[in-house]
Amino acid sequence: MTSRPEELFDGFDTAHYSERARVEWPRQWERAREAMASVDDERMRAEAAEAMGRMAALLRAGTPVAAPSVQAEIEVHYRQVCVMWTPDADAFAHLGRVYAEDGPWREVYESVTPGLADYQREAMEVFAKQLREGA
Repeated sequence: MTSRPEELFDGFDTAHYSERARVEWPRQWERAREAMASVDDERMRAEAAEAMGRMAALLRAGTPVAAPSVQAEIEVHYRQVCVMWTPDADAFAHLGRVYAEDGPWREVYESVTPGLADYQREAMEVFAKQLREGA
């Protein structure tokens, strides 16, 4: 991990993701764009880096993705996402898959610790399943 967590996102370009979201989910994209106008970008990135660090520690400890400690972290992540848009279970699971696919998100997760992108995706899938079941 970098010496400063917020450095994880140096040069991170969301244009690809933004255009994809604008086309596929225009209402949610507009809401997210409006919400981001009032967000402290530096603080948000630092909080994201801290969350990735906590998830990396859980991964390194061998904590199963369905464990309460992992799911508590994913719930925090879900609530942070809900500041921009409120994903249903399928959309949240899809977001996890986006983090794990080849590209900038995967690079950021993997720079924290190898395997973190897939661990995050799997944990988000568990959370999404619980959302579907109303848990």
